Amino acid sequence: MHAYAQSIPAQHQVMTNFFTEDPLVGPSWACADLLWRQAVVGPDDVDVAQLYDAFSPLIPLSLEGYGFCGRGEGAAFTDGGALEWPDGRLPTNTSGGGMSEAYVHGFNLVLEGVRQIRGTSTSQVGDATVSLVTSGEGVPTSAVLFVGEPS
Repeated sequence: MHAYAQSIPAQHQVMTNFFTEDPLVGPSWACADLLWRQAVVGPDDVDVAQLYDAFSPLIPLSLEGYGFCGRGEGAAFTDGGALEWPDGRLPTNTSGGGMSEAYVHGFNLVLEGVRQIRGTSTSQVGDATVSLVTSGEGVPTSAVLFVGEPS
């Protein structure tokens, strides 16, 4: 485990965001700020991501919040197979995620994040050394970075 963070932005209320300046800048933005400040790596260094996906819109919101793309660019970031295993620029939810593997409140994402760094995933990303795991957008959220040695 390299770095971790948990956060919720000021004026945010769980499952609602009516009182913030921009209701689409949610907890992942605040969490990412803490996470990247603690890490010696950044979004450009992430080889594989396990993004909490209880609802499909959470993926583009997390891509924006964690700095993989700009505000409002999350959906376009996914074009052209960008999140696909094995050749996407950011293979995401390589074990299927909550919508395809099992919805066990993100625990499967943590397991897959570790497997990617250990090199034991059934959908292994070649030479993965930085793995990001996030929890949900819209509630107090958390994230962890696993970093391994290059093979």
